[in-house]
Amino acid sequence: QRQSAFSEEWDEWETLLDANKRAAHSEFYSMGGMAITPDNTIMALAEDFLSRRQYGIRFRNLETGNWYPELLDNVEPSFVWANDSWTFYYVRKHPVTLLPYQVWRHAIGTPASQDKLIYEEKDDTYYVSLHKTTSKHYVVIHLASATTSEVRLLDAEMADAEPFVFLPRRKDHEYSLDHYQH
Repeated sequence: QRQSAFSEEWDEWETLLDANKRAAHSEFYSMGGMAITPDNTIMALAEDFLSRRQYGIRFRNLETGNWYPELLDNVEPSFVWANDSWTFYYVRKHPVTLLPYQVWRHAIGTPASQDKLIYEEKDDTYYVSLHKTTSKHYVVIHLASATTSEVRLLDAEMADAEPFVFLPRRKDHEYSLDHYQH
C-alpha cells in the first residue's frame, strides 16, 4: 500500500525506478518524464537511449513490478493519464521534423497500432504539449507558436473524450488556462 510522504504513519521509502539500472547497458540514457496513474498502480516512463530526444514510453505495473509489453516510440515526454487509470494521452513527434504534432490515446495492455489519433497540428510553427488541470477534470492540449496559442480540452473522466476548442487561435494572442475546482 503506497502512502503519501506527508502521512505521519509513513515509515519507509519505496523505489519505483532505478535509472542507473535502466541505463547500465547503454552509452546514453535520459529519463524524459514519469507519470503515475491516479490509482497509483501503473507508471508511465519516457526514456531516450539515443541522445536525440526521441523518447519511447514504457509502462510498469507498480503492484507486480512487471513491465507491460507495449512501447510507444518517437514521442515527446509530454503525457497524462485519464482519470480511469487505464487511458493514456501522449504526443508523437513528426518523423521528419521531430516537432511534436499529434496527440494520441492509448489503452494500457493494447498494441500501439490500436491507438487513436485525437489531434494533429498541421502548422509546423506550433508546438504541441499536454498537461492536466489542477482539478484533474481536464486534459489540456496546449498549442503554442512564438506569439499565438490555442487550448483544446479533453474530459479526463471520459475514456472516449473528443477535444473541444476553448478559444480559437487568433494571431498575436497568447493564453493559458486552468480549471481549479471539480
